[in-house]
Formats: sequence, structure tokens, C-alpha cells
Amino acid sequence: MGVEDVSNKLSLSIAMCTYNGAGFVLEQLESFANHTCLPDELIVCDDHSLDSTADILNDFAKKSPFHVKIIINEKNIGSNKNFAKAIKHCNGDIIFLADQDDVWVPEKLASIKSFFESSVETGGVFSDAYLVDQHLHLFNNTLWEKLKFKNKIKRYQKTGVPHRLLLERNIVTGATLAFRSSFCPYLGEMPADWIHDHWIALNISILSRLDLIDLKLIYYRQHAGQQIGTGVVPPNSHTRKCWQRRDPRIRINRWLAHREFLIKRLSALENLIDRGRLKNKILDKQKTHTKTRINLPKSRIKRLPIVLRELMHGNYHLFQKPFGTAWKDLIWPLSRDDAHLV
Repeated sequence: MGVEDVSNKLSLSIAMCTYNGAGFVLEQLESFANHTCLPDELIVCDDHSLDSTADILNDFAKKSPFHVKIIINEKNIGSNKNFAKAIKHCNGDIIFLADQDDVWVPEKLASIKSFFESSVETGGVFSDAYLVDQHLHLFNNTLWEKLKFKNKIKRYQKTGVPHRLLLERNIVTGATLAFRSSFCPYLGEMPADWIHDHWIALNISILSRLDLIDLKLIYYRQHAGQQIGTGVVPPNSHTRKCWQRRDPRIRINRWLAHREFLIKRLSALENLIDRGRLKNKILDKQKTHTKTRINLPKSRIKRLPIVLRELMHGNYHLFQKPFGTAWKDLIWPLSRDDAHLV
């Protein structure tokens, strides 16, 4: 499903979101215009910027070699809703997601378009990226190396990225992602507590085939003002969130909410996908295991037989780093009283 248009005339849309991006957005816009294969349109949704971002966008639109549509939100709606809005306005066969602060290499659009043309079963594609600082100076590692994804590339080049991996963690950065617009009706409403790229990639991996290109096709800028990034910016710029990232109580409560949401989501899509009940079974098992983790007793001694039982039954292996996760559950002061942290 979703791959009817396999001609060599695939039209390309870029969906970009901006917010107070005056410091970097022009470099990104110019990188679009310098492509070997130009997009058919650029859709920009600005989330009520308070700086000169809108002026920069309008000036670029006047001289752009391709159509530019600019939508200015009357109030701030957040990145998820803003990306959903930008995607909804796209008319192309292939939709590319773009951040305001990156720079794309000139061959990106042509490379990904060629991939879609050669693989009719592919619903989405993502790539590696150069990691750079705010001045575009290269870091020592690439995006995939930072995400510890590099050693899995050859396996997934043949089979596509399975939804099982994306259930464990997100390895798809939205700024590197492109997908067929024919999947838009099946994405549903983007949940507020999901990052947009994870939601889109996961749904496409369930409904179709999600592929990767082992090329670095963007300069993924890391700086203190960005919303997500990879955490390679200087420590002082993101220490305010470090404790939240370390605390597993917050993560596993959020994970449980995600599992429950996905079970409902897969049930709704069951008539569109193969082996839907099997995928639901995996999610049910993850949900039960996660509930067990949340309800571990305060006493570490009483916790030990429960964690060992979950290990013996293979439940920790539903996630990445099973033994490390089990060890954290043994030593962390976790209890059901922490549910309010979600």
C-alpha cells in the first residue's frame, strides 16, 4: 500500500518548521536552493517566532527557484503540531522533513529520490549525518556513530529497519527522514508526548518498509538553543535536563504510556498490516513487563527475585541492554509512589 506512484517523475516537498531561527535559517534555505535536484515546493510553518525569522523566510521566497509557501501560526503550537501542519500542506509524492538550523548537502534530494524510484516497496528512507557545531565545524563522529547504530547498518540495508527496533528506541532523526505522502492518511493524529520523527518512522515501519541510506546527507547542527539534538553540545548548555534523562522512573512510566497507546494504534491498523495480532502480543508483553518494573518494591532485597524472574523469562530482552536495565532496576530507589513523576 502507499506505493502506487513509481514513475521517475516523483514530486518533492520539503516540510520545514521554524521558531526563532533567525541565526541559522538562511543557511538552511540557501542549501535547498543549491541542490542538484531542486524540490517542487517548500512548505514552512513558523511557530509564531518573535525574531526576524518571518522576514528572512519572506525575502527568500521572493527569489527562490522553487515554490515557497509560508504559514505563520497565530500562536505557538509546539513542534509536533507544527510539523503535522506543515506535512498536511505538502503536495509532493515524497515529503522531506527539515529543521531550521541544519545545512543539507547538495546531493540529498537527488539521492533519496533515486532510492524511492528504485525501490517501489519502500515507504520511508533516512540517512546518516555529519555532526557539526554552531559554526559548522565537524565533530569526530557521525550521527549514527553517536546513536550507536553504525554496526547494524549492513543488516538493515537488506531487510529494512524493523518496527521492533523502533519500539525499543528511536534511531531515525527527522531531519534525515523522507517518506511517501501516500502514507499521510494512515499516520493518524500525532501524539503530544511523542517526537514527530519517531512517530512517523514507527508507523511507516509497521505499514510498509523503512529503509536507510548509508550516506551523510546533512550537516546536523548541535547548539545550545536546539530542541532535541544528540547531547554532544557543551555540557553547560543542557545540564538543566540531565537529571531527567538519567532518572529511569520517568522513562519507564513514559514507556508504559507509549506501549498502551501503541497497542490501541496497532489494533486500529490491524486490517492494513500483516501479523497484526503477533505485533500486539509483543506489545502486550512489553506492557506487562514495564508494569512489573514500575511496581517493584522499595526494598532492593525483595526486588531481586522479581528481577531475576523477569530476566529468566526473557522479558528484559524485549528491550536494548537487558542486563544493564535489570541492574538499574535492582539499584535504583524505585517504587509505585513515583507515578506522579510522569
